[in-house]
Amino acid sequence: AVSLASKAGAHHETAAQVLVAEERVNAMEVEIDSELWTIIARRQPTARDLRLLIILDNCEQVIHGCADLAKRLLQAGSKVKILTSSRDYLQVAGETTYHVPTLSVPTPHETGTLEELLQHEAVRLFVERAAAARRGFRLDSLNMAAVVNICHRLDGIPLAIELAAARMRALSAETISAR
Repeated sequence: AVSLASKAGAHHETAAQVLVAEERVNAMEVEIDSELWTIIARRQPTARDLRLLIILDNCEQVIHGCADLAKRLLQAGSKVKILTSSRDYLQVAGETTYHVPTLSVPTPHETGTLEELLQHEAVRLFVERAAAARRGFRLDSLNMAAVVNICHRLDGIPLAIELAAARMRALSAETISAR
């Protein structure tokens, strides 16, 4: 989704407004709900007075559309900030990039104590999210090899680990590891 968060200046009647419009992806182009553009167009004369934060997630799927959208939104006002997540650069003027590292993971056949495995960020995240998905789940000697394998195969990518752990509602760690 494309989210537009607007915090109006002191001279406006409303102190804060949050507007959300859906993003539709069609043939690698981003089409923004006309309601969002109407709101931006209505505000454009005073856009320099507005502080806007636009969040675009998963841009690598539609990189050219997101880059075009970012350029147009940035032209709406000097206080517009855009936060994107992507594996690719938008290549938009003023773009600043931050590399987000993956979580630490054990080697594929790492054995050790449970405490040693929990030193790895990926294992801790999986265990925390799996426990939230399946009451009573904990890392033990029976499932630790499967958990290590899951975290290693997912390269320590937090979102992938969270999605795998959510599957613990219906599947065991061993089943997830085998898939």
